[in-house]
Amino acid sequence: MASQARLDILSCLVEERPGNIQELAQLLQRDYANVWRDCQALNSLRVIKLKKEGREIRPIALYEKIIIEFPIADVGREKRSGVALSV
Repeated sequence: MASQARLDILSCLVEERPGNIQELAQLLQRDYANVWRDCQALNSLRVIKLKKEGREIRPIALYEKIIIEFPIADVGREKRSGVALSV
């Protein structure tokens, strides 16, 4: 999930609130098909919602902030610490 392109989509949705996928692609200066594919992936992960409005599909961010934590193992140590990434 956490490719830079997908993080950019989430950020753009929160900040700009585009009305449809085409507008989102234009804001990101990316190809529509690639943005659509990334939106489908984020929708399947329930990070965004794809809402059909007439003939348009509007991407909606379901979260304003996502924190991902994962353990980092130190070689030769049993102790583990967490790292938080914030979008």
